[in-house]
Parts: sequence; structure tokens; C-alpha cells
Amino acid sequence: METPYPVDSYEYTYDYYVYVASPEASENVISYSETINIFLQCIAILVSIFHVVVLLQKSVRAASIFLIMAGICVSDILNFSIDLYLDGAWFPKIYTISTIDCLREDYTIFNLTYEFLKGILNCTRPISVFLAIFMEKIRLLTLMFPLRTWSQKLTSRKVTVFQIMFIVVFWIAYYFWNWCFLSSLWYPNNLCNDTELRIYSKNVTEYVIALPTRISDLVETRESMEHWVRIIPTLFYPILTVQLIHELKVINKQRKSKHFHEDHEHDNLPKLIFFMTISFMLSEGVDGVRTMIMVGMYNWKDEFPGVRKALLSSQNIVKTLRCLNVISHPFICYAMSTQYRNTVKRMCGCKVATVKVTPKAELRNNTSRSSLGSTSHTIRP
Repeated sequence: METPYPVDSYEYTYDYYVYVASPEASENVISYSETINIFLQCIAILVSIFHVVVLLQKSVRAASIFLIMAGICVSDILNFSIDLYLDGAWFPKIYTISTIDCLREDYTIFNLTYEFLKGILNCTRPISVFLAIFMEKIRLLTLMFPLRTWSQKLTSRKVTVFQIMFIVVFWIAYYFWNWCFLSSLWYPNNLCNDTELRIYSKNVTEYVIALPTRISDLVETRESMEHWVRIIPTLFYPILTVQLIHELKVINKQRKSKHFHEDHEHDNLPKLIFFMTISFMLSEGVDGVRTMIMVGMYNWKDEFPGVRKALLSSQNIVKTLRCLNVISHPFICYAMSTQYRNTVKRMCGCKVATVKVTPKAELRNNTSRSSLGSTSHTIRP
């Protein structure tokens, strides 16, 4: 007969204190910035949708710079939407995490849906950045060589669309090249050598999408060099900006010396590029510098703990700057471009002042008629 355990008759008191450490400043920054970024990303998506609708209007899309802006806008919409979907735990996921763990050693399980979303997220950001650099390059070359035939061809719609497609295809190929090596394997015939795992995996009868391990290792190597995709535009973009500012100063001096005045829209277009350059440097430039510092951060060991926490907590701040940069684009276009402003007014049902353009031949005929009429009524002495 077993002896029963004694009944616990101790009476517990609840007058003790629970010590909860107050969150550090870096933790507060991460917590609050994540909440702020959710709202900013939603606003950026809505503003960008309106912006791309305006840019695709017939009266606006004829300009090559606005056509490039439309490409940047579509890329930003995809980037923010997928980023919000992947980070948001409240969204139902369209992909499932595989529980298969006994595939042969020379292959790795590949989640098609998740990797597709991740690939689109990765490629849309450099697409936006390099389209912005392309827009800067076009404006710089047209200012430096305004009378050259090749500079006029560079701003044509066909050439602009071709270069936009080249940038898009290049970055899609850069992030999706490993898809060419995917294989569909019958799982029961491709089990690992672990005896215990093979017993549990015998009854799993399905095809699995897998990637060769050697290709998976190359993808990991590419991801370890991802910081260069951020650093190179950060170093290259300011060079174009400095050259553009120099050319603008030269042109302004020539206008003042010749007392030459152009239309308001042509004057404001360089300012539009300049303001977008500043917003670009605040969003992408800060991220490039941050990424460059973080490359060697893991070799610091326990040194500089404050700098380490600041760098890790600044990731959401960089995303905030990117959201503000995207939100500012339509407002800058509205303030600086008469063509964009008139298009928005037409879409909102407002009246737009129209200017009637008289052909040169008609103007020449009217001038000749008025001169004949005036001579026929002259009084001779």
C-alpha cells in the first residue's frame, strides 16, 4: 500500500513585489516606430495610387520624367504593400511553413509563395532607387547637351520605356535567377539518411519543390553582399546631384546675362528634381550609411553597445524616412509642375484656364491683313 503524499497546507501571501525593468530607449524607439510605420505605409500606398493615376493621364505621361515617376510609384506601391503584408501578424497568410525535415542533403525545401513575395519585396526597392538615378541622369544630360540629337532621343517615350524595362528586368533577374534551378521531387523517394527521421517520413506522400544546396549557398552569399545594393546608389547619386546643381547655376547665369525668360513650368522642372534629390538622400542615403556601418558591426564583439543598439533600432526610422519620401512626391509635383497641377484640377472637376495657341501661318496671315487694312485707310495729302 502506497503512502499518500502529505497535503500542502501552507498559506501563501501575495504581499511580494514584482520587479519589472523599465524598457530601454532603443526598445521604446522600436515599439513606437513600428506602430507609426504601419500608418505611414498605409498612407504612402494610398497617396502613391492617386499619384500613379495622375501620372498615367494622357496630358502628363508624354513627358519622360513623369513616365519614370510612374514606374517609381508602381514599384513603391508593391514594396510597401508586400512589406506590410509580411510584417503584419494580423493578415491571413497565403503560404504555409513546411514541416518536412528529412529531404536529401543535396536539396533544400523551397517555399514558392513566400519566396516569390520576398523576391518582389527585394527587387522593387532597387528598382525605385535606380529609376530615380536614371531620372537624374536624363535631366543632367539634357541640361549639359540641350541641342544634341542624341539627348533629345534620350528623352523620347520609346527610349524611356525601354530603359525602364531594362532596369526592371535586370533586378528581377538578379533576385529570381535561382528559380531556374527548382525541381519537383517525390518526397518518399528522396529521404535523408537519418534512420529515425525516415521512419516518421515514410507516410508523407507528396511532391515538394526543392532547390539544390549549392544554389542555395550562392543565394546566401548574394544576401550577405546585399549592403552593396544600398551603398552604391548612396555614393553615385550625390555625384549626379552636384553636377546637376552646377549646370543649373550655369544656365541661370546665362539667362540673367541675356535677359532671357522661359515659361514657369520649364523653370520649375529642375527644382522638382532638386527637391526629390533631397528627399532621396534623406531616405536612401541614411540607409546606405547605416548599412555600411552595420557590415562590420558583428566584429565589434562587446564593444560600443550603445552604437550597436542605436543601429539596430534605427531600422524602423529608415522606413519612416522612406514613407515620408514617397508621400512627398505628389505634393512636390503639384507645387512645381503646372502640367501636373492642371491635371489634378481636371480630375477633381475644377476649371482650368486654357491658353489658345494660334498657329504661325494663321498669325502671319492676320498680321498681313491688318497691315493692308491700315494702309487703305491712310489719308494722303
